[in-house]
Amino acid sequence: MDLQRRWFLPKRAKAIALWALLVMLCGLSFSILGFIELQKISQQRLFLETEKNVRARIEQIQTNIDISLDSLTNVANLYQARGDISTEQLERIFDTETHYHAGTRGLAWVPKIRARELVAFEQRVRSEGMSDFHVYEVTGHGMPRAVNDNTVYFPVRAVYPPLGTDLKYGLNLAAVATRQHVMRKAFNKRATAITDRVSIFYQQQHLYGFQAFHPLFDKQQNLLGYVVGLYDFKGLFGDVFTKDGVELALYDSSTSSQQFLFTKNTSLVSVDQLRKSKTLHWTFPLQVADKQWLISVFPSTNTKSSFGSFMPYVGLVLGTLITSLLSVYLFLSFLRAQQLSEMSTNLAGTHQQLDIQKHLKQVADEANEAKSTLLRAASHDLRQPLHTIGLLTGLLKQSQHANQQQLLANKINVAVENMNGMFGALLDLSQLDAGKLSTNITAFPVEKVLDKLVIEFEMIADDKSLDFHYIYSSAAIKTDKHLLERMLRNILTNAIRYTRRGRIILGCRRHSDFLRICVFDTGIGINEDARDHISQAFYRDDEARKMADNGLGLGLSIVSKTAQTLTLNFDFSSQEGKGSLFYIDVPYANEAISTNARPVNSTANDSLHLDVWLIEDDADTRYGMQQLLTSWQCHSQIFADKQSVKNYLDTGPTKPNVILADYHLIEENGVELSQLISAYFNQAIPILIITASVELEEELQQAKMNVLIKPVKPEHLHQWLQDVVV
Repeated sequence: MDLQRRWFLPKRAKAIALWALLVMLCGLSFSILGFIELQKISQQRLFLETEKNVRARIEQIQTNIDISLDSLTNVANLYQARGDISTEQLERIFDTETHYHAGTRGLAWVPKIRARELVAFEQRVRSEGMSDFHVYEVTGHGMPRAVNDNTVYFPVRAVYPPLGTDLKYGLNLAAVATRQHVMRKAFNKRATAITDRVSIFYQQQHLYGFQAFHPLFDKQQNLLGYVVGLYDFKGLFGDVFTKDGVELALYDSSTSSQQFLFTKNTSLVSVDQLRKSKTLHWTFPLQVADKQWLISVFPSTNTKSSFGSFMPYVGLVLGTLITSLLSVYLFLSFLRAQQLSEMSTNLAGTHQQLDIQKHLKQVADEANEAKSTLLRAASHDLRQPLHTIGLLTGLLKQSQHANQQQLLANKINVAVENMNGMFGALLDLSQLDAGKLSTNITAFPVEKVLDKLVIEFEMIADDKSLDFHYIYSSAAIKTDKHLLERMLRNILTNAIRYTRRGRIILGCRRHSDFLRICVFDTGIGINEDARDHISQAFYRDDEARKMADNGLGLGLSIVSKTAQTLTLNFDFSSQEGKGSLFYIDVPYANEAISTNARPVNSTANDSLHLDVWLIEDDADTRYGMQQLLTSWQCHSQIFADKQSVKNYLDTGPTKPNVILADYHLIEENGVELSQLISAYFNQAIPILIITASVELEEELQQAKMNVLIKPVKPEHLHQWLQDVVV
């Protein structure tokens, strides 16, 4: 037993120790992995924040460069406004520049002076206070000398600051080869051009920078001179990263040599070293006038966290709280995955919302443009008939002769008809654009539509001394009869409106699968430029506007859109100055259609002898309708509201033949009052609802009610009373 205790217990203790060591090693391993993952997350976050900060600073540098080069344009504009540039004016612009950054070292105005103007130019400048001014050049060693016998000079006329820079009064920049090359490039491109890297001696400092030349031209594109700016790299780039401790390397990517321009806090001296560098860095493009520079930014190593500094804490915490650290690691891993998922979902939702908002904005812009077009057209074209009605009404009040009164009344009626046609066209277009135009496809003889149109337009054509010919057809077709009639009415209206002399022909041509309904005229025709726009809303070419000013340019647009709704082929052929042929292809009806004798239409003057109850809340409309019904030998009883209807029903009246009711009343609607009357007599009474709402028309028709849309023509009301009641 002692032997067993001596041998077995140590072995068990060793096993437990080994298991404990294994568990501890596993816990330490997992904890270290968690710590490393946390370090990676921190490094990633630090990397993204640093990149964001660097990108913002690069944008600031680009802004500084743009502002600096824009100042050259400001100086040029100043010259255009005042005819010359002084040192005081350059000083004010220079002070504005240095307010944003310290990169601007000088501004100068360099005019173009021809050889014959040189002496006079020097004398003029001396007379302005610079007694020792003269134009000179410098040798290769920097020594001044007199100018050569050139034809053109570019001396420094004004410069600020006047001392401490390479821009000296009177220096002929055209004699400096490098500057002459840049000046020629700026002249050829008509834009600002910059030099390669140049040395700048500024206030006993040796700096590196560049010069920018902005050409100035007169109205005939003759060169007047150059606005010159002097800039140093340290002021443009170094000051932006003063507190960040980052390293910069700038080089020119526009040339094959890719000149190294500027470095800050780095040992790199060439582009090859930069390309071979394995140190983490970002490279950004900078557009400077006609060149593109590349700037590489190396983040500071001070911002990188050191893993070794955390080891004492890791040893202490991981040694005592292995389970807690493992839980924290799992929690952080899950949290990181959840954050990434949420970020992905939010980004997807953001893109989707942006697409929806973009689409909604586009739809709103299109609707706003359509509304503006409608208002412009209505404001122009509807004003003319309103003006005509106002003038004719004033003349009618003053007239004392019956013949003249009849003539003026007829003219007022024509103006009202024109306005009614324009409103009808606008309503049709709005229904077509909204896709709310209802269709009723039926089979019918084509003569039912054509005969009605012939009766209507023969008189109109006769008034214009035009011959109207109708070619009869017995074919049966299948489409929406009312929409087809509306399409043909628009085509015939245009044919008569734009035909000065000649004839109008309405007829049909049979084809194997369809019947072609044609309208031919000898009018003004359509020119080549207008053919692609003829179906656009509110479009009328110049010749049409000169000939007739009582249209909106909607007729053919309505015909085209209605044809698309009915899936009919609509097309035309035309020759300018000789006439046009418009046609609509309609399919034949499959079933046989019986053709009755042609209807004999009544006129709006026939007597009806009806007892009519009229419900209308507008006093002027009630008076007009009552006088119209009286002219048709009808007895009318008028009501303004529900109370007046109830009071009259209490008297025990006889049942009317028909009820005419306006839908929109002050406190109720015409349908309710009409049903109240029918319920009182306990009999069905013909009811006609009159409304100005196109949307309401479809709703009432679905309810099997008779509807007419305002403004109602007397002949249409008379025809309805004739057909439905009599």
